[in-house]
Amino acid sequence: MQLFQRILITILLVFSSAYTWSADIKGSSDYPDVGRFKGSEIVGYSQSAYDEYIFPEGAPVSKGDAWGLKKSTTIDGKITRILYKAPKGKSTLEVFKNYEKKLKNNGFKEVYYCKQKGRDGCGYTFLNYIQNFQPPLIEYAYQYADDIRYYTFKKHDPKGDVYVSLMVYRYSWDYYPDRFGRAWVQMDVIEVAALNDDQIEIITAENITNQVNEKGRIALYGIYFDTNKSTLKKESNTTLDQIQKALVNTPSLKVYVVGHTDNTGSFKRNVTLSRERASAVASALIKRGISSERLQAHGVASLAPVSTNNTEAGRTKNRRVELVAQ
Repeated sequence: MQLFQRILITILLVFSSAYTWSADIKGSSDYPDVGRFKGSEIVGYSQSAYDEYIFPEGAPVSKGDAWGLKKSTTIDGKITRILYKAPKGKSTLEVFKNYEKKLKNNGFKEVYYCKQKGRDGCGYTFLNYIQNFQPPLIEYAYQYADDIRYYTFKKHDPKGDVYVSLMVYRYSWDYYPDRFGRAWVQMDVIEVAALNDDQIEIITAENITNQVNEKGRIALYGIYFDTNKSTLKKESNTTLDQIQKALVNTPSLKVYVVGHTDNTGSFKRNVTLSRERASAVASALIKRGISSERLQAHGVASLAPVSTNNTEAGRTKNRRVELVAQ
């Protein structure tokens, strides 16, 4: 009988553990050097192999119509952003103190700290700044927040310094009962890394024409946007010029311009983002003299992956713009 009870308890513990972790969104994971507050769920997640991050080292301030910081450092490297929902009944202070202890025990040093004092400090002004420089990972993630506590940390490592931005707050909008009153954690980890600057691939008009004729489509990775935005970066001009040349050389060719994203963030947002990016490419081609009647822009978010979304390399392949023959 005792043996049966031990087996039953073991099975229940395994299934309980599996359930807790299965609540995390697909493709997400903890940052190994920090971990999570016990019982928390990952509800938002993104990772970029190489990007820039404005790291706060001082209080946020209003600069006309924009928000800025009294002091900050721009860091280039790998960026991991994780949004946690803590278990019910845990205060922001309890969650915050646990993270503070964990980080300091692991060699991280405090850079900047603030807590909410009405609208100032880590209050309304702070939230406006945060929303502008690091968009929420899910809708209404921290637009409705109070009891805010914010810390930035730095850890020196011979392989590359590591920076952590940690915001703990209480969700204060009762429209979402499962969120309301809970402590939430937005943790961003930036690992300083050298840029792999040997990745430029030359896409020619001939390549584009041949692939569209032979395969009906071509995936283009020379079209660049900032994270979560649809404004074309100037680095895209070379590829755009080759697309224009291919279309000029083949007057009968009409194409769908199709935007694709990985599965980071909400599906609804990614549908909009992929469509806006496709439209930006189509608009750029129209400005280059291509008739709008030959172009149709569409966005399919993460519905047509060419690789797994469980790794950064796979997500990079899935973020693309395609030309598909009509």
